[in-house]
Amino acid sequence: MAVDGWSQLTFRLRKIPGHLTTTAEVTSLLSAFTGLPKSQIVAFSVATACDALRDPPTKVATVRFLASPDSIKRKTPVREGEWRLTRSSGAGELLLDSHFEGLTPLNDVATSEHMIDCIAVSGLASHPFGSWQSRTKNYMWLRDGIPNAIPGVRTILYGFDSALVASRSFQSISDIAQRFLLHLKLAGWHLPASKPTVFLGHSLGGLVLKDAMVQSAGSRDAAVAALFQRLRGALMFGVPNLGMDNSHWGPLVEGRPNEILVQNLSRANGTSFLRQLDGKFQELAVVKKAAIYWAYETLESPTVKQLPDGTWSRSGPPVLLVNPASATCNWSRKDKSRTIPIDGDHSTMVKFSLGDPDLGIVMMVLSKICSSV
Repeated sequence: MAVDGWSQLTFRLRKIPGHLTTTAEVTSLLSAFTGLPKSQIVAFSVATACDALRDPPTKVATVRFLASPDSIKRKTPVREGEWRLTRSSGAGELLLDSHFEGLTPLNDVATSEHMIDCIAVSGLASHPFGSWQSRTKNYMWLRDGIPNAIPGVRTILYGFDSALVASRSFQSISDIAQRFLLHLKLAGWHLPASKPTVFLGHSLGGLVLKDAMVQSAGSRDAAVAALFQRLRGALMFGVPNLGMDNSHWGPLVEGRPNEILVQNLSRANGTSFLRQLDGKFQELAVVKKAAIYWAYETLESPTVKQLPDGTWSRSGPPVLLVNPASATCNWSRKDKSRTIPIDGDHSTMVKFSLGDPDLGIVMMVLSKICSSV
């Protein structure tokens, strides 16, 4: 990672003592653990971790560094993109990561005001946090927009390994969905005290949501079967319900363990799998009662191509990755009231900046779903 690359990234800080409640306190804590001046650390959010088994609960924060944090860079990572931070005294430990895998809450809501949980699942070859962030990286609408625009909503990210290049993962959509269900169970969304839910799914993330709901409905585990019983709705962004044009990914994944996953997404090879999944999803009782909205891209996306040095770049000829019919399950032809055209390509359609006209529309729809609680 380039030196200046660190200042462009948002990191997640975990295992923060539960009594800390402000970003200023998080900044001071991270400064004490790293030796970095507080002026070089910016904490943007602090929220209670999603772990029903942890007592006392800990907090999770999102932070950025304004200068290269050499004291962290010198540490040996616990795993790629994750570092264990300790004090010289040996008292306490924090976990800092850039991968955002699992559940990441972005805000806390007072118990008396907490009405609904909004859980966002990102797509293939994307980042759980970065995929929802503006292109200038100075605004993240799930963290910086929703809590202010729709009071009473707790916003949570769900991240999973979705890398394409040099991937060693042979996980299927159903495998990813099953892990998602287990994370939801661990966080207690099956419990009577849990709040109603609304989901945001981008690209592959929407298919993961659909598969998870299908698995939940047929589960013999009572806790898993109860996870979506309080579903209020969902916003699906560019979900390839009927397949997508991903032929340009062929050389990138050919012979790799994730080749089958990519093939299942294509209009040419994945139609049978995706149509079966959509048929089961549309028949679910919880889905029939929920308000599901389908957003689709209206700009072509650059494709990936291999450069002479062997690396891959999104500089290939533009194509429409997910057409409106696929992104809306044909609702764009049957009933446009459940569809939202977005002035963006497959990636930028969820990278809203502050004041983006399409963000206003999305917030209006999300507020409508949340107000049904």
